[in-house]
Amino acid sequence: MISVLIITRERTALLKKCLASLSTWGEIHPVEVIVILNGEDPETESFLTQSKMRSLQWHKTKEVLLPGAARNFGINFIKGEWTFLIDDDARVTPGYLEYWIKLAREFPLAQVIGGPDSPPPDSDGVPVAVSIALASPLCSGATYKRHYPVGLKPEKTDETTLTSCNLWIRSHWWHKGIRFPENYRRGEETVLLRDIQKRTDELWWFPGLSVWHVRRNNFVSLAKASWGGGYFRARVIKESGGEKWYFLAPLFVILHFSIVAMPPFFVFLACFWLLIVGSMSIALSYKMKRLKLFPIVIFLHWWILFNYGCGFFQFLTEWGRNDE
Repeated sequence: MISVLIITRERTALLKKCLASLSTWGEIHPVEVIVILNGEDPETESFLTQSKMRSLQWHKTKEVLLPGAARNFGINFIKGEWTFLIDDDARVTPGYLEYWIKLAREFPLAQVIGGPDSPPPDSDGVPVAVSIALASPLCSGATYKRHYPVGLKPEKTDETTLTSCNLWIRSHWWHKGIRFPENYRRGEETVLLRDIQKRTDELWWFPGLSVWHVRRNNFVSLAKASWGGGYFRARVIKESGGEKWYFLAPLFVILHFSIVAMPPFFVFLACFWLLIVGSMSIALSYKMKRLKLFPIVIFLHWWILFNYGCGFFQFLTEWGRNDE
């Protein structure tokens, strides 16, 4: 049996679409869909109570929990051999489960399986531009494969490529005591995947195993998410190490101050950056058939990286603080 775990709060419309995409899974393979209502949410609670989805069960936390704690709460109800983690703002694509079953049979030793996310076909504007920007290595670094199906062949991977909105984990890891950290606001899956990777290298990424993921549609919420992503990535590096290239993000922020000390140097850097990022943005926008969005994609390269770097830099300035 497969256990699907979804954490939700105050996103009823998106949750409905997510569950609708899973509605036929029970006809293909034994499945239980576990929805964790993270705190009080009358609208979503009413919907879940009235749902006629046979494979659905839902549970409510007594208070609003951080993401890792909410997922750990849901793990207590899992009975399947595999756990599928999907966000409430994501949807599986047609044929997804059949493809996953095929992969699970072809890779019987796999312990973790994941794939990229992409914008839903009915979305446009800023959310799609965000997806395009995140698919660029100039914006997301090594994590860009989370958002772009590069190549055709499966590959062994690590947490930089795997995303929590499209993640399969063998449930026996829960019995071995593996859990999400409960004091992270973002990036909790990074810590969990690193814990698993210490024990096995059977983590796999499949470019064809894609979900549709709705992105934030305003720049303020995107800035907050990017800032938090940088902050908690720095925390992961402090607690368990990480690649040095992540420090390019705070360096990117610091270089902005060269406009005061060395204006010509700043202008040179800005022009060079615009040339490289502009070329990448046009190429990706054209490939994803959204060429008209490339000006927004260029801006998002700066907006996401700058806020990510600010969050990272904030943690660096607090390096010695008590994380508890």
